[in-house]
Parts: sequence; structure tokens; C-alpha cells
Amino acid sequence: ANVSWGVTKRFSQGIPHIPTTYFLGYDEDEEGNLIIDEAQAKTVRRIFRDFLNGKGTPIIAKELTRDKEKTARGNTKWTSDAVYKIIKDEKYCGHALCQKSVTLDPLSHKRVRNKNHKPQYFIRNHHPPIVSEADWNAAQKELDRRRKMLHDPDGNYRSCYSNRAPFSNMLFCGHCGMPVNRRR
Repeated sequence: ANVSWGVTKRFSQGIPHIPTTYFLGYDEDEEGNLIIDEAQAKTVRRIFRDFLNGKGTPIIAKELTRDKEKTARGNTKWTSDAVYKIIKDEKYCGHALCQKSVTLDPLSHKRVRNKNHKPQYFIRNHHPPIVSEADWNAAQKELDRRRKMLHDPDGNYRSCYSNRAPFSNMLFCGHCGMPVNRRR
């Protein structure tokens, strides 16, 4: 309980704990401050650029694997989930959200996603950003747009087509409500 209180107290004072062992794009200096690792930061910037240019996370992952770019763990095999997590992470625009997950039971050490179990602390401009806040916000809006695209206006039918054809995700059947798809 004392350790948990100390960690929460540091978060409330604006002192986050951000381990960089498996954190792509950043390293720590001697004082423990986050510094940008430019070799890895190029990969992060490429992920955001490709995503904002219309590529999906599976395509980005395939291209990174093809080009043998290294993940945070040093592997060359990328997954779409790893790309998605990089796009969602606010740390790449210089901010830190603390206590995204919490340990409910100190004996079992089981961590769960923090859904109002404990307060979260958002620390703005904590470290140097790899991508601009405008690009990060644009990526979040694009993620939201793509998430909403998966449902028709009533939220019933899924559509996996992403605006490659002129009328994709704009036309729905008047009888059944299914999205109209282009066929060759």
C-alpha cells in the first residue's frame, strides 16, 4: 500500500514512470529523462505518415516487415496490433497518461485496464515529441473515422471497404440497409 501510494503521489506531482526497455523511439539519459532515438524515431514517423496517407495498419505492418525495420523488442516481424498501439500512444506527441492499467491485488500482481479503479494523471509536454500534436490528433480522428465506417448509420452492418471506390461507405440498400459494394 505504501509503494502504491508513493507511485500515485509522484504521478500527481507530474513525475511519471515511463520505462524505455520496449518503447520504440525513446531512450533514457543519465538523469532518467526521455531522449529521442533518431534511428527508431524514423520508423515511428513513417508509421504516422503512412497511416495519415490512407494505409491501414495491416499494410503498414507488412511493409515494415518487408523492409526489415526493427520493432521495440528488436524483431523484424511486425503485427497490425503493434502498429495500432503506436498510433494510439499519446507519448509520441510528448504527453504522458499515467495509470492506464492498475494492480488491484498486490499478492497476485494481476494488472487490469484502469476503468475508474484509480485516478489517471495526464502530464502535458513531459518529453520531446517524435510526431507533432497536430499529426497525432489527425491520426486519432482518422482512427475514429475508420471505426465509425465499420457500421452503417444504425450500427448494424459491418463494412470493410475504405473509400477506395468513389461511393464506398456512402450508399446503402433501401430495402435491407446493407452497404452497397462495388463488384467487377
